[in-house]
Amino acid sequence: MSDYPFPAALVVVEPADRSDLLAAALGDEWDLCVQENRGDGVLVVVPAEVPNAVLVGAAALVAQQSRGARLAVHTGEVHGGENGYAGPDVDHVSRLAGSGALREASAERGCAVLVSDALYQSMARHGDDKIDATEFHRTAVRVEDVAATAWLSVPREQAHRKMFMQQVRRHPLAAALIALLMLSGVGWIAHGLLYEYRGVVLSIVRTTPADSTASDDVPQDGTGLDGNRAPSTGGTRDPGLLVGNWHPSDKSGTKSFTGNGGQCEGFYYDKGAVVDNGDPMTCVISSDPDSNGRFALQVTRNPNSASYLVAFESSDQATVYSSSGIEMYRISRV
Repeated sequence: MSDYPFPAALVVVEPADRSDLLAAALGDEWDLCVQENRGDGVLVVVPAEVPNAVLVGAAALVAQQSRGARLAVHTGEVHGGENGYAGPDVDHVSRLAGSGALREASAERGCAVLVSDALYQSMARHGDDKIDATEFHRTAVRVEDVAATAWLSVPREQAHRKMFMQQVRRHPLAAALIALLMLSGVGWIAHGLLYEYRGVVLSIVRTTPADSTASDDVPQDGTGLDGNRAPSTGGTRDPGLLVGNWHPSDKSGTKSFTGNGGQCEGFYYDKGAVVDNGDPMTCVISSDPDSNGRFALQVTRNPNSASYLVAFESSDQATVYSSSGIEMYRISRV
């Protein structure tokens, strides 16, 4: 083991298979990193030339895209050698990863990122605009007999909150109506203004009282009285739901979508194989659905492009159609 420590940032990713998402989020920077398997998780040693804000942003993206992911991030000095990486800072990030604060937040809220106080204060001093300090909340961490301060973020909740605010700005009258109905106690109308955990619905989908039998004609699982699945009502869902990783029913490979107009993977295929000419793949989804409740999805990898239609059955289930409306496969959130 080297007697001379070197500066580095440290990330513990749990479960271990989520490290592939961190690799995708970091892009070319991942080639500079070294990984060490540690049972349930992976320790990633990130060289100092990778900006801390980029690393924390990538960690947040992993947590946002993968339910159950938990990441601890710290910066300091590392001793490296044949037997692995060690040092006080490696011990510290390991304690953060094993802390009750991180594990409880991940279990209760779907995902979490815990940043050490040293790393958080460093980013705060530099005033990096890539990280919103308001998305982190100070928390006390105690592992064994060691107490420390750290900063907790739940990126999935932050993304949903931002999506909600975007919808409020896009539909101010609907938002005002919701607030008015809530204040006036007219719950049977407000019941039709549905807010879902991964998406916001700002349309009245039901105007009968909540205890009315008028809606009993359609079972809650989406099937009709004849046992066939009812037509998709994707129009009542926000296209931002597509952000994340999806597993297709045709086993053609994971589909990834980082944001409207942003990079995506796995959507465009040529004779069953991914078209990969070295250029990034981008995806644009329409803000409004068609009359069948399907959103238009345009996938481009120059000079190739393809058009699809996407209908959301729920926050975690959707169906992908060809541009002519033929069902291709169903996708489930990973």
